[in-house]
Amino acid sequence: FLGGGIDNYLKNPFFWAWLNFDGEHYLSIAQIGYQPLTYFYFPLYPILIRFLATLMDKSFLNLAIAGLLVSNVSFLIGLIGLIRLIRLDYTEKIARFSVILLLLFPTSFYFGSFYTESLFFALTVWAFYFARKERWILAGILGAAATATRLVGLVLLPVFIAEAWQERKKKGIDIK
Repeated sequence: FLGGGIDNYLKNPFFWAWLNFDGEHYLSIAQIGYQPLTYFYFPLYPILIRFLATLMDKSFLNLAIAGLLVSNVSFLIGLIGLIRLIRLDYTEKIARFSVILLLLFPTSFYFGSFYTESLFFALTVWAFYFARKERWILAGILGAAATATRLVGLVLLPVFIAEAWQERKKKGIDIK
């Protein structure tokens, strides 16, 4: 499971190491589509990679670069969303400290890898942000996109129902 194959990995391990394990499967899906035993990988991440790579020439290297761009840009967008979400209830200082803790967490390197973690993180954080702002259509679209990234995105539906329930209760709207 060396990213990009043994030859590429040995030539540039600092780049290709970010594409190992599941990253290789996502790269393969983006390059040639779904094959046997890849059906359990969710489609949004490879679709975004392939779309971004079409702006280039869809070579193997450009697909790899596109995937790392999707991951890293998604992580940055997710961090911005996390700060905005936390600032709804807490101070700027707490929001920034939360981001620093996330960045220092030992497994945060996954967010920069060729995995779905950063895309899922960004979609989920912004879905929660828009749910808190009661922009339900946008929250639903982002939640659906998160579900197209990872199975655990399905958990957002009951959470959003609970959030809507709480907001209605807080406003004194009769719930029957």
